[in-house]
Amino acid sequence: MSPRKSDAKAKLLQATSALMQKQGYAATGLEQIVQESQAPKGSMYYHFPEGKEQLAAEALLLSGAQYTQMIQSILQGPDLQENLKHILGLFEQQLVQSQYTLGCPIASVATTLQPEQHKLQQACQTVFQDWTRLLEEALKAHQLPAAFATVLLSSLEGALLLSRAHQSVAPLKTTGEALIQMLEVHHAQNR
Repeated sequence: MSPRKSDAKAKLLQATSALMQKQGYAATGLEQIVQESQAPKGSMYYHFPEGKEQLAAEALLLSGAQYTQMIQSILQGPDLQENLKHILGLFEQQLVQSQYTLGCPIASVATTLQPEQHKLQQACQTVFQDWTRLLEEALKAHQLPAAFATVLLSSLEGALLLSRAHQSVAPLKTTGEALIQMLEVHHAQNR
């Protein structure tokens, strides 16, 4: 029995997301996506008539939404520092379990964007804006400056990149400790 079209689309998006998280956009080929997804090749062209960039952009938005749900769920906890430690722990676990092949599902594409890749640019921007908004809301709820959201996100993204490059969680741990200390100091000074 062949998969329903909606199943094929979901499989294509999941496979594309997973492949891009590991190897980026340029290294992810359409044949590899079809093989990994086990979806009929024709379904790729049916669901993504504009080609690879459309498929990749939708996969980025899907990955982003999945991470948004996870982050939002964790940030609802009462202790912001503990919430951040939880997020850092999940990223650390992901890095180690994947043998440092999985970092941020968006950054793997964002760091190699070309000027003509407008759909990918928009998808990356949308996800990063969503994550920044979540962090801003969490910071405000704990009487901390919303501007720290960009610092948190930028620092975490850089730490994930360094951790992958060094094949070590040390950059992520060091960055996480520094960010938590920054929040604690600012919170203590403004009581």
